[in-house]
This record gives sequence, C-alpha cells and structure tokens, in this order.
Amino acid sequence: MTDGSKRRAEDAGIEDPEWETGSQFLEPIGGLGELATRALLPAGVSSMEMWGRTKFAFGKYEKEKKSYKSVFEGEPSYVGWCRKHLTEETAKGAALDWSRYVKARDMVDCKASSVPFYAGTTIRREFCD
Repeated sequence: MTDGSKRRAEDAGIEDPEWETGSQFLEPIGGLGELATRALLPAGVSSMEMWGRTKFAFGKYEKEKKSYKSVFEGEPSYVGWCRKHLTEETAKGAALDWSRYVKARDMVDCKASSVPFYAGTTIRREFCD
C-alpha cells in the first residue's frame, strides 16, 4: 500500500480550470451551490435560464406558446397545483420536465432568499416571530 492518497493537491500537480485550490480542499469555481444547480439540469440544457425558455409542450400553455419561466413567475396558482399533483410517479414526458423545472426553481430561489426547505421536499420552512 502506498501513501498516494495522502498527498496534498498542490503536490500532485493538479491544474484544472474548473477547480481552484482552497485552504485544504479543491472547490468548484462558483461554489458548491453552482455545482448543485448544474446537477439538476436535464441533458442538453446548460443553465436554469435556458431551461426557463423551454416552451410548454402540453396543456393550455402549449397553445399560448408560453415558456416555463413566464408561467412559473406569472401563474402562481397553477404552479402550486403542479407542485401537489405532478410528481415523478404521475407525470410523464413534458409534464415531468415541467415538474422538475418547478422543483429546481424552488430550490434555486430558496437558496437565493436563504429560506430553507424541509429535508427531502420542496416545502419551504416557515418561522414564527
């Protein structure tokens, strides 16, 4: 057995433009939040902004040629209904993609506003005064 796993990153000569050396650990540029957000994106989509430009491919918003972002920001009652009724088990295809977008936006927006979710859900934690 060798002590190769004990070598420090700077000793190993690691030079990756996506990573920078912190105090002791390698961290992605932009922080772990940026990396987590990218992990939520579907294949072929490079950012939340790009995903938000997706046109609806089902329901009344398909006929109106609306984007995910415009519906998410302009139709809170519909978005609330979708949170409750469109799940991994009940939604398929375009509806499942929309459902995942809503969950991803909830997570991203919550991180931006520093309001935590209950673990494993997209339900925001509320606090008493």
